[in-house]
Amino acid sequence: MWQLKGEITPDLNDPVSCLQFSPSGDRFAAGFSNGIVTIYDMENGSLIKKVFAHKKGVNQLKWSNDSSILISCSDDGNINLYRTTDFEIISECTGHHSYVFSCDISPSKLRIASGSYDESVRIWETATGKCLRMISAHNDPVSSVVFNHDGQFVISSSWDGFCRIFETFSGLCVKSVNLEGIPISHMEIAPNDSYLLVSLLQSKIKLISLRDQKLKALYTGHENYNFPVFSGFLVRENENGKKTVEVYSGTENSYAVGWDLATMEPKWSIPMEFDVIELPPEPPKVKKEIPKPEQPEQAQQPAPEPPQQPAQPEQPPPIQQQKPDLDSLESLLNSPPPKPIEQPQAQQNTEQPKSPQKEVVEEPPVEIPIRYKAVKGFPSIAVHAHPSGNFLITATGENGAKIALWERHADTDQKPVTFPPPLPPYAFCEPPKAKGSKDDSSDSEPDVMPGAAAADPIGGSSSD
Repeated sequence: MWQLKGEITPDLNDPVSCLQFSPSGDRFAAGFSNGIVTIYDMENGSLIKKVFAHKKGVNQLKWSNDSSILISCSDDGNINLYRTTDFEIISECTGHHSYVFSCDISPSKLRIASGSYDESVRIWETATGKCLRMISAHNDPVSSVVFNHDGQFVISSSWDGFCRIFETFSGLCVKSVNLEGIPISHMEIAPNDSYLLVSLLQSKIKLISLRDQKLKALYTGHENYNFPVFSGFLVRENENGKKTVEVYSGTENSYAVGWDLATMEPKWSIPMEFDVIELPPEPPKVKKEIPKPEQPEQAQQPAPEPPQQPAQPEQPPPIQQQKPDLDSLESLLNSPPPKPIEQPQAQQNTEQPKSPQKEVVEEPPVEIPIRYKAVKGFPSIAVHAHPSGNFLITATGENGAKIALWERHADTDQKPVTFPPPLPPYAFCEPPKAKGSKDDSSDSEPDVMPGAAAADPIGGSSSD
């Protein structure tokens, strides 16, 4: 389904921390753990610009809708804005007290939103970099922030297990979505503003409806327990002009995974690390026995130990009774009584390194990883889908320091899935209740699947 189109090896040894296609689809940007941002041409993979953006690692990149502005946020606590004609800096947003994990730019390009480890969400003016509003959003670090598709709301997610929706201009919280206290590693809003795609540090991705806050789909099978792994919607248009939607995500075990939106079944997986080697089996441990004629000489050496027992001075007969049990090495290893004598023998052997006679000699195993294991396991957190849905970029290679471009080919038995129409403005505040609906707050299982049937109350025509 996916074939490797090309691979880029930047002249950097640092891991790729984030990737982002431009909405125009002709370029993509990569952020690195050393604070550098690079921009590449989509057609041939050539380097367009290398920007020394931050003093510390880059956590996220976002383009404006018209691809004229690129923003980046970093562990240095800053958000930088660049014009994409020459990638010179427009403004710099400073004010967070800790790492900035996420950022987004409004559709109008007038506002910037950011979420930080300091548990706050901030709204900035694009032109000047001035902080317009600071929102004490969560009780734990903020993992993601996104604008809805008209810019009236900012949605945030956090390690405290909540997603919250704020009015952009007033900062008022109009809705909270409780994910039962499970830390949220990443969050995206659906193209129609009706759903949140929430990645949990529980190896689960949930599709939550903003109408009733109910669980609509649950995607599992990947690994995500420790790192903020990127996920999102992959929207494609087939030959008949119908849109199909998939959910994709990176993992912590060097794979990118895609699920069918409606059936929740995994459709594909991509290895995001190519440095895999076939290894020989581990050599067996070898035991060597001491010759019997030499064993009594070592057995007689522990004889001076009886002086450590003041209760029985000068009593050789008990020692002579133990000597017959030391006729062989097996009797020493298998007989429980001689265990106290075993330790001085080990000490004696260490004190005489020149002696080639040891009780058991185990050859150390060759220091190699498990068979068919990658040279270094790197959490594959950086992944992003092309606006057309026909390409995917991932971080690959040893330490994740390479970028791979994948091309989508014809699918088999792919079912078309569409998003319902967008919600009207301010529908977040008072979600409409369907007639005859039951009051059921349980979200243990998906109740309705998007696009599963034409009669679905949440169904509708395809929309961008």
